[in-house]
Amino acid sequence: MEELLVGALGAKLVVVGTNFRFGAQRAGDFALLQSLGLELGFHAEPAPLAGDDQGPWSSSRARDAIRAGDVVEAAHVLGRPHSFEGTVVRGAQRGRTIGFPTANLAEIIEMIPKRGVYAVDVVGIGRGVMNIGVRPTVSGESETCEVFVLDWSGDLYGKRIRVELLSRIRDEKKFASLDELKAQIAKDADATRAHRPA
Repeated sequence: MEELLVGALGAKLVVVGTNFRFGAQRAGDFALLQSLGLELGFHAEPAPLAGDDQGPWSSSRARDAIRAGDVVEAAHVLGRPHSFEGTVVRGAQRGRTIGFPTANLAEIIEMIPKRGVYAVDVVGIGRGVMNIGVRPTVSGESETCEVFVLDWSGDLYGKRIRVELLSRIRDEKKFASLDELKAQIAKDADATRAHRPA
């Protein structure tokens, strides 16, 4: 408090949420902050927690929604769509053989939602259908993130792209044939085109 708030920042007023905790094992509470303020020369003031009828906005609530694949709720909590960025790398190139070439993303450091198919915006490029999972119909390999960008062609290899998650379309599933998979991807593309902002 002395070094950062008073020394470096010259704080005179510190406003924190009513559930604010600090210090080792989050042992410090608002009462302690207030007491330290009197000692160090700043005033501490509590602010009511902002939220909705589901509870306060919080990073935990956003993470729980993303983990569950509820990207609409995550956007509601964050005030913007959850997004992540990755480098486009070469995959097995199976998508192009069935008419749906995908950009396979690697080097992702942000939180990825649970496995499934999502409508996304590829920032600066356009709408896309993203599959997060193991592609059980064609491989069942380790988990991947791959996006089919609608109505677009070009070379993205080596580029960093950011995807904003708009909605979850469905669970990932294994299809009996490639024809069934192609028909479903076409439906997923239609659902993505029809998506309207909340």
